[in-house]
Amino acid sequence: MVDDDGERARRAAGVAVAMYVDVVGGVDPIGAIDPALLARVHDLVAAGDHAAAGQRAPSLRICWDARGGCRPGGGAVGIRSRRVDFGQPLGVDGLARGLELLARRVLPQLS
Repeated sequence: MVDDDGERARRAAGVAVAMYVDVVGGVDPIGAIDPALLARVHDLVAAGDHAAAGQRAPSLRICWDARGGCRPGGGAVGIRSRRVDFGQPLGVDGLARGLELLARRVLPQLS
């Protein structure tokens, strides 16, 4: 998830991760997720409260699952990233804006 506002991007990524965790979190081979957290996220997603579910997504899971490459203080991609995946959703404000931000702000960091 990319955006000029890192906090906004993290909130949107949290929502996307929460919906992912609701579907496959119990069988995710990457690592175990606390069953109580899974149950709470499931209940919030089922109730349509995606923002609250996104707030339950631990920061580490956001960086891992959303492939955000988070680093302290912002920045889209950590210097030590060996792999960067670009998938949907790309940007908070849609595909076109996400692609523009990737081209202007993220890809130059990879060279």
